[in-house]
Amino acid sequence: MQDSSDRGATSTAPEDLFMELFTQVFGAEKALFLSPQHPVTDIYGPNRFVDLALRARGEKIAFEIDGLPWHVPEVVPAEKYEDDLLRQNSLVHQGWRVFRWTDRQVAHEPERVKEQLALFLERLPGILSFDDFLPRQAGELLQLREHQEDALRALERMRAEGKTIALLEHATGAGKTVTAITDAR
Repeated sequence: MQDSSDRGATSTAPEDLFMELFTQVFGAEKALFLSPQHPVTDIYGPNRFVDLALRARGEKIAFEIDGLPWHVPEVVPAEKYEDDLLRQNSLVHQGWRVFRWTDRQVAHEPERVKEQLALFLERLPGILSFDDFLPRQAGELLQLREHQEDALRALERMRAEGKTIALLEHATGAGKTVTAITDAR
């Protein structure tokens, strides 16, 4: 999270690359929910910015892409580093979930960053769907055998009589599962 005096509201190349990785994981329509250089207020009031914010269904999520000049205590004064920690703690206090990567990770470990994104946000409603984890299916229509069609007609008659459950008995390999799936449709 950057102090407003440190930086304007423009994104950097690592942040742009992170947005590309986010888009690859969740799709272009979900990337529209990202807000670069999102303004926030810490517990003491100064205006700050998070690199990228995601607001989805009441969740507040901050993504930080850290470069050495901004976040490593040996490179910056201890006071600046402590101020960065205060700002992150302020976000957490205000209900934000904060996720951080280095600019090196985003550039050199994109698959790992994408894997972590999917893991960290998998329970966020509306961001991933069950279909995102299933292999794409290709199939064809199967023709039912005569005994399967007879079973479906019998199930239809049974339901018309008010019965709600049945046991289908056919020989092994006769297509009971196909019959049941067809009935479920």
